[in-house]
Amino acid sequence: MFRAFDWLVPGTSLRASLWKVFFANAIGDPVFFFPTFYTMREIASTGTVSADCVQNGLTKYSENYWDDWINSWSIWIPAHFVKCATPTALR
Repeated sequence: MFRAFDWLVPGTSLRASLWKVFFANAIGDPVFFFPTFYTMREIASTGTVSADCVQNGLTKYSENYWDDWINSWSIWIPAHFVKCATPTALR
């Protein structure tokens, strides 16, 4: 996903790094990672793949999203900033 962010906002300047961190934490995780995680966890716990698994996973995500986001941001905002501020060759 960071390759896409590098393409959208090239460079390692402070401004570019802040945009990349914003994209990763405000769009990437809430829209892509967490719904996929909860759906896959539901599939793994039931052992079946069905529309009910997707619905149940997204329901659980809707119940926990705020705590998940806060916990994720507390770790990943600083980590993503260090990664984004580091030149690509040194990552």
